[in-house]
Amino acid sequence: MIVTQTSANILILGGTAAYEINPADFGELVESRTISTPYGRSPLFHLLHTSQGTAVWFSSRHGENQLSRSARFVNHRANIWAAHHLGIQLILSWNGVGAINPTLQVGDLVVPHALMDWTRNRIHTFGTDTPQATAMRQAARTIEHIRTGQNPRQTAHPFAPSARQILLTHAGLPPDHQATYVCTEGPRLETAAEIRLAAKLGADVVGMTLCPEVWLATELNIGYASLCLVTNFATGLWHIDTRREFGAPVAQRGMELLLKTAETWHHHVNRP
Repeated sequence: MIVTQTSANILILGGTAAYEINPADFGELVESRTISTPYGRSPLFHLLHTSQGTAVWFSSRHGENQLSRSARFVNHRANIWAAHHLGIQLILSWNGVGAINPTLQVGDLVVPHALMDWTRNRIHTFGTDTPQATAMRQAARTIEHIRTGQNPRQTAHPFAPSARQILLTHAGLPPDHQATYVCTEGPRLETAAEIRLAAKLGADVVGMTLCPEVWLATELNIGYASLCLVTNFATGLWHIDTRREFGAPVAQRGMELLLKTAETWHHHVNRP
């Protein structure tokens, strides 16, 4: 296998059931390591060389070989800081979501263009006045703007346009596809009243993982695109469909589509 990328600058963050797949099934596994960050040790990062000659990092948000942490307890700052340490320029993630838009079906793919953040107690910035933040700033002087919140990053359009368009193509979705993802705090599921409100505000799907992940990546100038797999209908909408799709097939589908997206982005764009 000829690897045309000298350093991997793409990270695939595995969501639903990522712990049920073996990274080595998707390419040559070159190395696996954790990274010490100012926010604790990261989970394992696996470096893969694909058959198309692209080097890609992969990490499972929720644990290795088993579900170790639900969305509410993911250490997003450690994960994104580790990505920055590795030189990542683009994060591609898959996320299991509940459908709010009644035109969706279980098994559908959604590539969000907009985010609504309903989290309350998660830390959304690296710029907190803590010893960890001080260590971070000393280690990465290129992001000094985070120190006092000066020159905050624009998040009107939170997803990387070029990567998102490539992802739409591989997902078989039209170029003008749009969807709004609402991120809730967890670990509890949403009430039916909350879902009704989200629907009135224009949300199409609901999940618990994209925030603050996207905001932290934005602070570190890392592009981000998300593939959402509809695993069920949201609370109060089960009369539409009671099916639930979880497990390895969801992760397999997400990983395969994101690897194709990573390869296309690397060979034809290589910029967020």
